[in-house]
Amino acid sequence: CYKHGSLRAAVVMTWNIAFSHLCDHVLAKRLADFNARWKQTYPGHHKNQTLTIVTFDDFNDHLKESQVLTICRSAGIISKNIHGIMEFALRKRNTAAHPNAVIIDSVQADAFISDLIRNVVLKIA
Repeated sequence: CYKHGSLRAAVVMTWNIAFSHLCDHVLAKRLADFNARWKQTYPGHHKNQTLTIVTFDDFNDHLKESQVLTICRSAGIISKNIHGIMEFALRKRNTAAHPNAVIIDSVQADAFISDLIRNVVLKIA
């Protein structure tokens, strides 16, 4: 996307990489912590039945991306700094993904991509 000048799409796709990486990390290494903290952070989600994340699709089926970030921060899966980076990036992604007059230039896309890859994808192991 970036190479062909589709900078809005590059922002969206980079967010997808970072968020997917976080979800994969939770599934592989911190699932019990995530599910336990979910019950504490959002008890209303579990009124009728206790919900758990088991598969990748469960994140999308039960939670908003911002809620996943909040639970991960609360459970100590991501640091305060990574949470802040991802929270800001989610807002930027939302701006890029929806029709509006906001311009995303190569400088902004470069910074967005660098921030998420260097400070999220490469830090969450």
